[in-house]
Amino acid sequence: MPYRDATEPILVQWMLRFGGAIRAARRSASLSQEQLAARSGLPQSTISRLEQGLTPYVSLTRIGRLSIGMDGRIPIGPCPHRHECAWNQPLVDTDQIRLYRLRLQHIAQGVTDPVQLEMLADHALRGSTATVD
Repeated sequence: MPYRDATEPILVQWMLRFGGAIRAARRSASLSQEQLAARSGLPQSTISRLEQGLTPYVSLTRIGRLSIGMDGRIPIGPCPHRHECAWNQPLVDTDQIRLYRLRLQHIAQGVTDPVQLEMLADHALRGSTATVD
């Protein structure tokens, strides 16, 4: 279960997929968590928690150390290559990003009731499926 303070479903999903991307990059580099800990200067327990999506407040310094420990092999951002790889796969899909941005807009407009926000999200989902048919 992701960290208890991470209540936004899209952020929870992102953390879980980001952790999976870290695990895949570590395995691609043929490193165990212990080996990566030795190469990065991070505790093995931190690497384990990152891979499980349990560290929502991880610092960029730790991500940088992790990247250095894997020779820069963390799939974040656009792919620097011209082939299919983990960099090409978004951590969350575009519909979820759109819903998250709509939620932020509604909050900026003063809608704070979680039930009302959920209803607005459901309405946006139905609207997007209606235009697809």
